[in-house]
Amino acid sequence: MDISLQKSNNFSYWEHQILGQPFDFIIIGGGFCGLYTALFIKEKRPKAKVLILEKNLVGNTASTKNAGFSCFGSAGELLDDIHQIGWEKTADLLQMRIGGLEILQSVIPHSVMDYSRCGAFEVFSKDEEEQSRFQRVQENLDNINTDFKSILPNSYTVKDLPDKLKFKGKGIFQAGEGALNPFKLIRYLEQKVRTLGVEFIKGVEVYQVDNTAENEVNVHTNKLDLKCQVAICTTNLNSLKLPEVDCQPARAQVIISKPLPRSVPKEVFHAMNGYTYFRFVDGRLLLGGMRHMDMENEFTGSNNNTAPIIDQLKSFGKELMGFPIPWDFSWTGTMSVGPDRFPNIGSRKNILYGLKMGGMGVAVSPYIAKKLVEHV
Repeated sequence: MDISLQKSNNFSYWEHQILGQPFDFIIIGGGFCGLYTALFIKEKRPKAKVLILEKNLVGNTASTKNAGFSCFGSAGELLDDIHQIGWEKTADLLQMRIGGLEILQSVIPHSVMDYSRCGAFEVFSKDEEEQSRFQRVQENLDNINTDFKSILPNSYTVKDLPDKLKFKGKGIFQAGEGALNPFKLIRYLEQKVRTLGVEFIKGVEVYQVDNTAENEVNVHTNKLDLKCQVAICTTNLNSLKLPEVDCQPARAQVIISKPLPRSVPKEVFHAMNGYTYFRFVDGRLLLGGMRHMDMENEFTGSNNNTAPIIDQLKSFGKELMGFPIPWDFSWTGTMSVGPDRFPNIGSRKNILYGLKMGGMGVAVSPYIAKKLVEHV
């Protein structure tokens, strides 16, 4: 029997008409950054053939696993950035985050993502180390507000914490931050780019991208091989092991309570230098982070919860509310981190990449996507 006619990817005639032809752009990663990139390409080049490859059913590392903060950083986090990379680079990073949030709100209607500009508190416990950090942040607030005045939507202020928390005293308030529903956001983006003609293949993992000829890129996956003129890598993790990118996975563990028997604050909250965060959703306490309590083991792409972190989160939840919390369930997400919080944006021949969101993907992914599309 002559089987020489069978194509190596086993496409049918119908599949070959769409998937067997070279694409103009193949985007690797169907999370926030990949979807924004597809959207901005189609706005710039409406006739371009665009394909998104996604390993999971949805962007499954951080895009839909995060806590739904529309944030650009607490005053304490900015102070840490200033000490690490200086005032000028921190200003660049802050502009990137706030600029990304402005793009997000210009593209996505508030109603479809349950967006609320509710404001955010940075909270500090009563132990000596936390109170010392609170004092240090307060001492630097005037400088932060003055030097970043042209960037910040609102100044950071010292304000009484909501009386619905057991935590009493004051925190650092930022009125410009907010909250949203990340799954509704990503679902809206996917529906929008589909209406513009963007194709999707889900359940495939890309393991190699290479240039074999000018204006031709081969994209190799675990199930099929594809061709395009330009490949754009927007996965949160450096799955292609690009040598230009210095990053590693970091797990974020999250728990959510059952509905609580009392009214709850509307704001979102940062704690422990940004390593812990919480908000209230549908009368429930959503609490995540604590990876600094077991940092070595939290540098992982594993999606398993661990007892040390979950126990710490539960204990902190009880401390926040002043009564035992009836917990409902938990999950994990994976962010990508590196020696600093700057995303990696660059190119190599016809391969572009925008990686390492550092836990700020909601804010920075629209900005990164805009930068990537400047090159197409």
